[in-house]
Formats: sequence, structure tokens, C-alpha cells
Amino acid sequence: MGEQDYTRITFSKFDRNWLNGVCAPLTVTAPQDAAAGRTTSVSVQVTSQQAGDLSGAVTLSDLPAGWTAGTVPVPHLRPDESTTVSVPLTVPAGTATNAYPVRALFTTALGRSTTPNPTQIVVRGGNTIWADTTSRTFDGSALHDVSDQFGAVKDLTGGAVTINFRTTATAAAATLLSSADPISQVRDLVVSLNSGQPYVEFRTGSSTYPLRIQSSVNAADGRDHELIFASSNGISSLILDGQVVGQTAGQRFFRDVDDMTTGLPNLTIGGNRAYVTPPGALTNRWLYTGTIQSIRITS
Repeated sequence: MGEQDYTRITFSKFDRNWLNGVCAPLTVTAPQDAAAGRTTSVSVQVTSQQAGDLSGAVTLSDLPAGWTAGTVPVPHLRPDESTTVSVPLTVPAGTATNAYPVRALFTTALGRSTTPNPTQIVVRGGNTIWADTTSRTFDGSALHDVSDQFGAVKDLTGGAVTINFRTTATAAAATLLSSADPISQVRDLVVSLNSGQPYVEFRTGSSTYPLRIQSSVNAADGRDHELIFASSNGISSLILDGQVVGQTAGQRFFRDVDDMTTGLPNLTIGGNRAYVTPPGALTNRWLYTGTIQSIRITS
């Protein structure tokens, strides 16, 4: 047999100039107040691992269209010294609620350093289409039906559902908000806590999930939480208290449920409602125990 590539070990040598890099790792802290149409600050820590003094400037890169970031100088970092700068970031008006990836970039005369992985910036934006601000406590035996208001959200192809809640229950499935096909037990958009962990699904069949996100974070700790299910720009995210706890490619929202049937799907809080067979009767299931303070749906 002839010599194969995988039978050889090749040694190559190159310097930092060839890489166009600089030894200065960056650590990014995402802001908690990013909002559409406003300017916030992103904290970036620069640590010099370079021999000799290092100076340059920090900015943000790989920004979504329309976003702008300032440039902040970093003068005279000594070896092993760190400094933290605040980089202004402006999010354009009209940006939908979701998590958006950005990177930090440090540019010097010797080269550049960037974050190996993007940082998720959670933005709150969009227009409020529907809201329920009445705080309700559920005991796991009943749901609250707001199906008569589904018309307000049925045409939304993307947006966000923001839910404020508190619970200690860890049922296998506990629905916070559901929109389900009235003639099917498997066609739905459900935001829930599964075993106390935030979960969202969009189903078109008993085993067909065009969209499904299961987090591993416990939210059934008796404290107040804010859970956001955001689906826009081809990305769907679960965001708990400002932190991304799950994300996947794909976009599904209320219009996708409405397209499945000639009748309007139901809209329920604290449980899912479906025709379950047998016996084929309209049934309340996946009932929630705890408090839901408010729900807001934005475009």
C-alpha cells in the first residue's frame, strides 16, 4: 500500500505575525437592559498576555444589520494586566425581542484578538399585541380560557411571549400558555415547565416537532421568574431572567397553529386543552400549579 496522509505527522512552525493575532483574551459581560431603539453598554475585559506594553482599542463585531457599536481605547496594558471597558451599543428601533450574538474585537498595532464564541445579547423590543396582566394562582385542577382573544395574535408569524411566574411544582408537564388546534390532541404551540424546567414545543403530529426546546435550568424554586419564548429572524430562544437557556434554528409562532385548521385554535393559560382519545372529549391537561403574574405577546 502507498503512504497515506493519516500515516504521517507533519510539524509546522509560524509566528503571531503570520496569524495576525495578539495574546490578549477578551471576556464579555452582556447587558441586562438592552432594548430596541436605545443605547446600552457592553462590558469587555482585556487581559494582556503579551511581552511588553500593549495598547489598542475595543469594539464589537459581527453585529446584526443596523446595530452600531462605539470604539473604546485601551492604553498601555502591562504583561498579565487586565482592564475593563464599557463599549456603547445601539440597538435600532423595531428590533424584535430575542437573543442576538455579537463578538468583541481588540485591535492593536501587533494584531487583533477576538472572542472565540459570540456573546448573546438579549434585547427586549417589538410592539405589544396582547397582554393579560391579571395575577392568577392555579392549583393544578383548572386552566383559564382566553380563546375569545386568539384573534389578536392569530396572524403573528414571529415575536415573543413573555411570562412572569412563580412555582415550586415539578410536574412532568405544566403549561404556562398554550394555543392548540381544537380538533387535535397533537397540534399546538405550548410554553411550559417540564419537571420545573422551561420548555417550548410546536407540534404538527404526534411525533413531529418542527420546533422544540428543552432547557436544563430549574425554575421551580419558589422565586419570581421571567420566561421569554422568542421566535424571529429564523431563530427561536428560551430566555430565563435575561439568560439564554435554550436556542434552536427555526421560527414558529401563532400563525403556524392557525394554518392547521379552518377553525380558530384555543388559547389557554395554566393548561393545554385538546380532544383526547379515548374517549374523544375536550380535555384539560398538563395543568399548572403556581402563580402566573402576567403574560405579554409582542410582534
